[in-house]
Amino acid sequence: MSIFSVFNSDLKSKNFCVYGNIFGLVSSLALVGLSVATFFFNIIYSIIGIVFGVIVFCIEYPVFTKVLMFFTGRLGERISPSMLIERAPGGKYIVVYARPILYVLMTTVLWATFGASSITMLIGTIFINITAICYVIGAFKGDEQVRAFGMDNHKKANNAETNPYASLPI
Repeated sequence: MSIFSVFNSDLKSKNFCVYGNIFGLVSSLALVGLSVATFFFNIIYSIIGIVFGVIVFCIEYPVFTKVLMFFTGRLGERISPSMLIERAPGGKYIVVYARPILYVLMTTVLWATFGASSITMLIGTIFINITAICYVIGAFKGDEQVRAFGMDNHKKANNAETNPYASLPI
């Protein structure tokens, strides 16, 4: 099974948390890239955009968080957003609603600092809005939270019961 078939099956899953994960990657890249590009036009928005972009990337892709922990030592474990969400008291309720609440707060801060600066900065803000909307819909629908894009369907695709080619040697 190729990466494109896994991507296609994830898009057809109607799981809004998967859509939020995809838009999370796009919004983190847009926030960091456009904030760096427009750094001297609106410094406050650019700094907030870079910080939020890195936080979104750490939440959506825990592998990046592990790399961050490797370089920062124990400090990275204490400041990792994924670790904070997993260790929060309240069990599943916190885990399901933590991402939507965090993205809504980020969206609010970005709109408050945006002002009437530049249309370029609006792109990152709109992408993080779409991510927040996807996670809010997913939380209300009760969709399963995914750790990283494509991981769950990839495990199902390599199951020998559902995929006759999974047991063949590569």
